[in-house]
Formats: sequence, C-alpha cells, structure tokens
Amino acid sequence: MLLLYGIILLMRYTVPQFIEYEAKVVGPFTFGQFIFIALSAAVCFVLYFMLPLTLFVLASFVIMVSVVILSIVRVGGRPVTTIIGNFFKFNIGTKVYIWKKKEMPVMYAKSDLKKELEMKKELDEGLPLKIAENSQLKRMKTKIETR
Repeated sequence: MLLLYGIILLMRYTVPQFIEYEAKVVGPFTFGQFIFIALSAAVCFVLYFMLPLTLFVLASFVIMVSVVILSIVRVGGRPVTTIIGNFFKFNIGTKVYIWKKKEMPVMYAKSDLKKELEMKKELDEGLPLKIAENSQLKRMKTKIETR
C-alpha cells in the first residue's frame, strides 16, 4: 500500500518535454549569435576605413542595433530571424486553398421551368433534397468530389 501511495505521489508532477536549450559558447551568446555579431562587427570595421566619420557612426549604429535585435530578441520564444523567415516563406510560397461545396437548390434558366419549380417549392414547403445514407448516388457524389 505504501508503494502504491509513493507511485501516486510521483505521478502528480508533470515531466517537461520538448526542452530546447542552446549551449552558451562565448559569454552569454550561443555560437550562432556570436558569429552573427562578429560578422557585423567586421563589416563595421571595414566601413570605418571606407566612410567619413559621421556616416560611419550612423551606419554602424544602424547595423549593430539591427544585429542585436535579430540575434538576441525573441518573440513568443522564437528568434526574430525565424519569424522573418517564416513571414517571407508564407508570402512567397505556394498556398493550398480548400473548397467546400455548399448544398444549394438547383436553379433552372428557362422561365417555364422556373415557374414550375416555384410551384413545386410551394407544395414541398421549401424542404431541400436529401440523398439516402447508403445510396449509390451518394457514393458516386463522394468519389467525384474527392478526385
């Protein structure tokens, strides 16, 4: 009995699953974050020799702020780079549209048939056509719609 009580106590706690943890390689940064920041610092270093001082300061500020946002900030537990990639993949990629047929009454183009249909509707009080559950017509309809 004591063993059963101990097992029940152990089962009360949930075990976390799908834990994603990236190892910190250089200080507080993962390897990918460090490479991203190092490459942007190298670009800023090259810009120092190519641009005037005011333009260099402006360009390096924009580059470093954008790199910090792209490499460190997470939205909903996902990196910003993943969110931007998914945004472009969705907008550029192909999309699948699923069409669902609505049951509508059949309308005829000829006016005398239309009058007959209206008279018939008045008699039937607007009840829609129903197909029997296990009929061949329903099976054929399903085969045609699923192709």
